[in-house]
Amino acid sequence: MESVDSFSIPVGSLGNSPLFKLYTQLSLCFALPQDSAKDQNHIVGILNNGLQRMSEAFPWVSGQVTFSEEDSGTYRIVPLKRKLQAIVNDLTGDKSISMDRLRKARFPFRMLDESILAPRPTISGPEPPVDWPVFFVQATFVQGGVILTFVTQHQVMDMVGQEAVMRLLSKACSKESFTEEELSSGQLQSDIITPLEQTDLQIPESSPVAHSQTADCSWTYFAFSQKALRQLRSIAEEHLEGVEYVSSDDALTAFIWQSVTRSRLDRLNSDNEVKLARAVDVRRYLDVHASYPGLVHFMTYHTFEVRKVVNEPLGHIASDLRKSVDPRISTLAHDTRSFMALIDSLPDKAVVSFMSDQDPTVDISISSWSKVDAYNLDFGLGLGKPEAVRRPKFTPVESLVFFMPRAPNGEVVVGMCLREDDLGRLQADEWYSKFADYIG
Repeated sequence: MESVDSFSIPVGSLGNSPLFKLYTQLSLCFALPQDSAKDQNHIVGILNNGLQRMSEAFPWVSGQVTFSEEDSGTYRIVPLKRKLQAIVNDLTGDKSISMDRLRKARFPFRMLDESILAPRPTISGPEPPVDWPVFFVQATFVQGGVILTFVTQHQVMDMVGQEAVMRLLSKACSKESFTEEELSSGQLQSDIITPLEQTDLQIPESSPVAHSQTADCSWTYFAFSQKALRQLRSIAEEHLEGVEYVSSDDALTAFIWQSVTRSRLDRLNSDNEVKLARAVDVRRYLDVHASYPGLVHFMTYHTFEVRKVVNEPLGHIASDLRKSVDPRISTLAHDTRSFMALIDSLPDKAVVSFMSDQDPTVDISISSWSKVDAYNLDFGLGLGKPEAVRRPKFTPVESLVFFMPRAPNGEVVVGMCLREDDLGRLQADEWYSKFADYIG
């Protein structure tokens, strides 16, 4: 185990991609009754004690990410010269936000902005921060509630890794002992995945193309009930192609792609191709522990003509998604290790990105967090389980879509960023609205 005061851990090949130099935020909203004896100092004290216990067992969580020009443009985690403690924002005097108002509005994006809920923005502005801590926790107190926002540096961990760290913190706050397995699997290992010795990927002749975002875009949440998700999967399974089944995530991802593409038909040529990039947890393909807290994440890509996306049965699109993640035939292990080899071979790692050919004006990128078990975390606060789990509103990124963790009642809330015209047509789509419930 690394010393709390002295460690230097490479983030690994995937983390060296500048694409991940950002923060991922997740907010858990807890009710805090007005007559509760759980005051702010009590709650913050539990969090800080838990952060201390977790930092002692997993020192890297309290570190910061630094760049090493001497080591072929790589990043490392080194100690941060301050204690990891919860950040507090007291909004109990702000009548515009309260747990009751959030609850009645169903916890929409417009009421959950990163500027008040998170200590760091998802995407840095023109002046980057002076340091890049691995992990933050912010407790935002509102009338009748507390919102805990967990913020992780994406070069270090993906959402599965973030869930693992949150679970370790919940145990630490509850004064539960870590198991030997947790103490082992919870330590970062830069060599946990071995890149290919040679890659079949080509070094691009020019840097990745940046598509300018000119249209007004905004973040919106839609809720899909357990009943709606079962119906979509049932509809998809009526027209399977070359697979034995599709998952609820396959069906929902296909449905979102079809629906968003349909909302854009007025400005798309039906003969042109559109792409879907789907984020995938590749731990099981690479024999990595399911709760390993690092970055073990890659993408699958799906390209069809516009007319096929909108006209094919839902099951055909969902079947294509399923094939790409089927362990029996998936190339994800090879693709991930090949990309790692390419990254390792380049002094300037900014010249490649596995999202570089995505055009957000027509394509779509989807990341599902539906399997993240955030609703069963209580952090020993005595407040029960969270009422809602959301990603806070951040800088608009057109065509980016997130599935929130599945709620205890089976509901999955989907957050998406679309231009206003596309969003208007999507909301007016009767077939889409049959399954999706607008939150905002």
